[in-house]
Amino acid sequence: MLSLQKPKDSSLILRWTILVLFLNLLSGCCGHKLQLHPNLTELQINEGESLEITCKSSHRVYFDYPDKNEDSIITSQYNITRDEKDGITTFQRASLVFGDSGWYNCTSKRDTIVEINSHNLNTSGIYIFVKTNRSTFVQISNDLLKRKVRIGDQVVLPCRPTSPKFNVTLTTLDGLEPQMVISKRASFYPKLGFVIQKSELSDSSNYTCEVNQDGFTQKIYAELLVIKKEQKKPVITINGLEHVVVGSTLNISCTVEIEKNNPYNITWETPRDSIPRKTYNHVEENKSHSSLVTSSLILNNVSHDDEAPDEVPKVFLTDVSGFKYLYPINKNATFKCSSYGYPKANISWFFKQCPTNSYDHCNVLKLKGREIKLPYTDAVYSRITINVTTLGILNCKACNHHLCFLKQKDISIVDKEDFKEHLKIVKDQTDFFVGDNVTFTCAFINYMFKNVAWFKRLPFTNNYENMNITGKNSSYVNRAVLSIKNVQISDQANYYCKGQYVQGGDIKKSFNLRVQEPETPTIIRTNMNDTEKVLSWRDALNTITLLCKTKGLPEPDITWQKDGSPLKLSNQFSVAERNQKLIINFLFEWDSGNYSCLAKNRFGKALKDRSSSACLKVVQGFKFLED
Repeated sequence: MLSLQKPKDSSLILRWTILVLFLNLLSGCCGHKLQLHPNLTELQINEGESLEITCKSSHRVYFDYPDKNEDSIITSQYNITRDEKDGITTFQRASLVFGDSGWYNCTSKRDTIVEINSHNLNTSGIYIFVKTNRSTFVQISNDLLKRKVRIGDQVVLPCRPTSPKFNVTLTTLDGLEPQMVISKRASFYPKLGFVIQKSELSDSSNYTCEVNQDGFTQKIYAELLVIKKEQKKPVITINGLEHVVVGSTLNISCTVEIEKNNPYNITWETPRDSIPRKTYNHVEENKSHSSLVTSSLILNNVSHDDEAPDEVPKVFLTDVSGFKYLYPINKNATFKCSSYGYPKANISWFFKQCPTNSYDHCNVLKLKGREIKLPYTDAVYSRITINVTTLGILNCKACNHHLCFLKQKDISIVDKEDFKEHLKIVKDQTDFFVGDNVTFTCAFINYMFKNVAWFKRLPFTNNYENMNITGKNSSYVNRAVLSIKNVQISDQANYYCKGQYVQGGDIKKSFNLRVQEPETPTIIRTNMNDTEKVLSWRDALNTITLLCKTKGLPEPDITWQKDGSPLKLSNQFSVAERNQKLIINFLFEWDSGNYSCLAKNRFGKALKDRSSSACLKVVQGFKFLED
């Protein structure tokens, strides 16, 4: 009779159990490993042959393969299938082209596919060369392959050959003759092209990749631009600039946000740079591209000598309302005054009213603005909004305990908001033809100028041949109007309006008068030609296009008519090409009639003839049932 005996060492069973579990776990891991077939790192196939790659996995598989029609690379069609029973995913290309050369790989996670570069050429996957007698390179292009990188980055000039046997050379145009590129930083990889490590600004150039071998001569041109890295200005935050008492310790910290790998130097300036002090720097990387650098300054036994000396306030006066220097009368304008300096300044506003544009009789008004003093800085801001009713000078005055600084801005006013220049020329039309009566206006701010005149090469007056100059005035803007009746080709010239400022100096605006011979409109091409076309109701549902190409000066206006009346445009009738094409999307029986075009300008119209019309007749149209 058999009997079970208890093991002498119960720990033996535990050890066997752990071993079995470990072997099962190891077996499961191996079962999930991707199996790529063919199990090669490189393969050479002739163009026109088929390609089949399989990947076995119990999970869903993603393939990485050449499929980008860029840099003039053309790839063939592909097909991906999966057999869920066997866990095999198959990638196929029925007929390879040389543009299919490249890396092929599979992975169980889409985001694990990585770009191949010179640092990971030994990664898993197959590189396939598709050999051909048509090209030595994967791409064929006479255009420049443009690459733009930042200084220090790796550059890849994608001169990949279709076979590893080809010897590829790289030259650059240095002077008048191409020069071979010889550099320890430049290397050639048949699966990538030419790789330049740690690019420099001097690498910017036009490059040529060339193969001259086995009866092949082929070139690829590339343009490389190396630019400087953008470096943001450091963001500085200072803490600890509160009031302290004599004999105490002053502890100030300055935190700077700065880009990584950007050389920096933090220094402190104090009223007494020679006194003993301590500084501490701490770096904390808080973002992917920047670091926080904190520097602390400690001053022991603070005295009055550590106070900063008084500075003359720096003052800036700006217009934030967008009018710049000409202000419409009775409109509001907003201004900002900024002051920087220690100790902080107080800002006051004054407006000197000078209604006669003379500084001899002005009335000074004190204004009240809204002031903002920012903590831990020496900046003070003040804003003010005024209703502009008269000429004058706006003053912003910043004063600290001992010093003051003043900024001024002239306030010039105009009648209309759209008048934004001291002097400008206004034309009543853009094209001028023989026989026209043309008018040009020189508009200017009257209180700024003491004299304004028109010139045609030489000054002329009101009685100058057929030219007439008149004046139109308003409160603040005057207009010198130049009129030319029955303008001719001989009137073509450069015309000038010149103004002399009251305060000295002058300004001159000009335009070139070009006069053209008018041309009555004519129809130069059409497909109508008095055509009569009978359409069945089925044909009438097709699009019909009528052409009416014209010429003339000025360019003719074209209108379309039906039975002599203007045609109303809609979804059914539309025009294109400056109305020279009528598009009829469909027709009904009641749309039957004579369709024609009319071209005219201000000098005449195209004579109506049989070529500018077509008769369209719809028969056997839809019949609507009556109730």
